[in-house]
Amino acid sequence: LVRAVLRIVDEVGVCRKVTQRIGMPTETMDQPKRTGGLTVYYPAELAAITTSQMTWGNVALVAKDRATLTQVSRKAMRPGSTIASIADQVATEIGYAFADKLDDEFIDGDGTSTYGGVNGIENAIGSAGINTGTTTSEDTWAELDLANFTDTMAKLPAKYWRRTRVWLMSPAVYFAVCVKLMAAAGGNVITGIESGANTQVIGASGANASFMGYPVFFTSKLPTATAVSTVQCFFGNFYDGVMLGDRASTEIAQSEHRYFAENAIGIRGLISYDLRVHEGGDASNAGSYVCFKTGAAS
Repeated sequence: LVRAVLRIVDEVGVCRKVTQRIGMPTETMDQPKRTGGLTVYYPAELAAITTSQMTWGNVALVAKDRATLTQVSRKAMRPGSTIASIADQVATEIGYAFADKLDDEFIDGDGTSTYGGVNGIENAIGSAGINTGTTTSEDTWAELDLANFTDTMAKLPAKYWRRTRVWLMSPAVYFAVCVKLMAAAGGNVITGIESGANTQVIGASGANASFMGYPVFFTSKLPTATAVSTVQCFFGNFYDGVMLGDRASTEIAQSEHRYFAENAIGIRGLISYDLRVHEGGDASNAGSYVCFKTGAAS
């Protein structure tokens, strides 16, 4: 049952596919990160060389439990019942619940208890990494063009291009906007826009599609209908900007006592982790990922 849950989480949740995953040996953990490098000087003849030091920061991870509790009728466990089918359904539901909540935290987290205290990528991104469409003329899907996406990619700093870059968007945005633009691009074919500047699309395990040469991961946590002043998609290197600390893998336990009066068996799912966006950028410098936001309505 545990193996089934873990498999479902990895196949359904986009967060675990694109972020850096760290095992946590304790409930709290400080993961060091480089914040500054050495300085090159030009010493005069026989003069001392000026000393410089690397600087370091910490990504503080604090694991928090996430749990589900459900009940299954004892009648379903009687001889002749399809126990394997019931177990599979419970595993599927627990897996989807954990994956859905993790993606909620990853994308929409605002630091409140609703998201387990997690600040997600939309809340953590600095204004320097946001490409905002022009008011009224780029505030709906029908008004967008390829430049809206290439200008977004251009905001990603060069130091974050060393690992796989990916797009995050809903299937609605991909098919209603991106595919439409690829099909309408004059003098091109769809495969050319898919590949972008690359002769071969840069791969990423589990990607659903490709656009401008980079993998696209679908998520329903991003807009599924056009809206003004709304982040529509993200692009970037999430591995270097988001850390997922796994403290405990999924645990499954059952109790014959919790729902004794209801003649049911209680099944509990438990997982423990922390999620930290540590390279979201600020008002002056874009971080490891950027986004496109539709313009405001007049």
